[in-house]
Amino acid sequence: MPNTNDTYLISSYLEMRSLLRAVQTQGTLLRMHTTNHALALVTTLLEIDDDTQSIIVDNSSEEAFNRRLVQANSISFETTLDKVRIVFTTAGAQACLHQQRPAFRLPFPENMERVQRREFYRVDAPAIMPPLVAFTLPNGRNHNLAIKDISAGGLSVIDDAKVLDNTIGTMYRNCTISLPDNRQLTTDLQIKRSDDITLSNGRKACIVGCQFINLPSPMHIQVQNYIGRLERKMNARTRGFD
Repeated sequence: MPNTNDTYLISSYLEMRSLLRAVQTQGTLLRMHTTNHALALVTTLLEIDDDTQSIIVDNSSEEAFNRRLVQANSISFETTLDKVRIVFTTAGAQACLHQQRPAFRLPFPENMERVQRREFYRVDAPAIMPPLVAFTLPNGRNHNLAIKDISAGGLSVIDDAKVLDNTIGTMYRNCTISLPDNRQLTTDLQIKRSDDITLSNGRKACIVGCQFINLPSPMHIQVQNYIGRLERKMNARTRGFD
């Protein structure tokens, strides 16, 4: 399978700081996890401390989870900034207070990776009234799941109840994707990844990534048009026009 990623290693403190500042300013969510992915948390960057060369991120509402995370030797972070995936690892987290609220302080990373896909960009779907996918379960019943993000190559859904068989390679036939303006697409979806995460409010969530299989060309164009509309809205919001 050909490599579809361009990876750039960044070790300049100023360049890494600039990326983190953009993450903080845009309020971009970070996926924070231990090396073996045993613990994962969706968090936000609260502060960049140049004096101590450290960063401060929000913690979980579950104290037991926080204690386990502090015991980890290293912590990895993943996020997407302007369509580019940012990945970095730091030494273990320390509990701290930020504006009188519990948080984590971590040392500044030694380097970062910018991973840009050459083929597909994922765009977050609206959190309010998101588009839905109807999966046909083995018992013959249809089950609707909200789309978290979408690209020209596939989508991710939020499966909190874990109704899907998330085994990598599992195929779901004739799934119906409901986009705005009453647009409906039918395609097969194949499971490509599954992540159990804990949101900052302590709620458990399961994110399942799926690849489009044999998506007809006219429907592929509709997906690309929808992604374009989402990007235009995102850009307008960034510029303060929305």
